[in-house]
Order: sequence, then C-alpha cells, then structure tokens
Amino acid sequence: MKRFDLIASVKGLIKDKAYEAGNGASYFIPGMSQEFNPRSDDSWQAMFLEYNPTLYNEDYDWNDKLCEASQDLIGRLTEQFKGYVQGDYQVNEVGNGITMVTSNRAGIALTFADSDLGMYITYMETLA
Repeated sequence: MKRFDLIASVKGLIKDKAYEAGNGASYFIPGMSQEFNPRSDDSWQAMFLEYNPTLYNEDYDWNDKLCEASQDLIGRLTEQFKGYVQGDYQVNEVGNGITMVTSNRAGIALTFADSDLGMYITYMETLA
C-alpha cells in the first residue's frame, strides 16, 4: 500500500490562490531545510511552514488571514488524509494550537502544531 506523502500533499495545497495575499505573496514559506523524512519509506515525515513575515501591515489583519489560512489548510489536508485512511479517522483539538488526526486502521497520526511563526506538521505510520 502506498504511504501518505505529507510533504507533496502540503506543497500541492499551498500553491492554491486562496493562500496568496493581494500582492501575490504566499502566506506560507516551505523550505527544503524545513522538511524532514528520515526513512526512505515515508512512514515518518515532518515539515515546518513558516508564515510569510512580509505580509505584515499596519491594520493587523494579516494575523487573522494567516489564522484562517492555517485552519483551511488543516481542513484540506485532513480531507486528503481521510481519503488515505478510507474514512477511519478522528480529529482531536488538543489545545494551544495543536490538532491531532488519528486513525485506528494502521496506527496513523497526522499532527499540526501552530505557533506565531508557522505551523509544524508531522505524519507517522507504524505499520510496515
């Protein structure tokens, strides 16, 4: 069975125009140095998406937009994950910007940790 590819999924999603400011700048900045995939089988992956600091304006509305964009991204990635685990999943909002999406099917967890600087996303699958 093919593994869920977190990094490719996130990069595909953030290309959406919904995650661009009026000047065309992306809300999220992924970088190769911010991706971690220690195994060749993709059973554990991590990625940090930095919030674009150039979006700041004096109206402070950029913070609300980043929050909305983050929640939207979490929802879209959860939908992709739902397809991968064939609907067997639970979403748990742990608190302090941490969301865990788990599945009993294969010991799978998708975790989002949101901060002022960006979002850290991890994926772990325990079945071989």
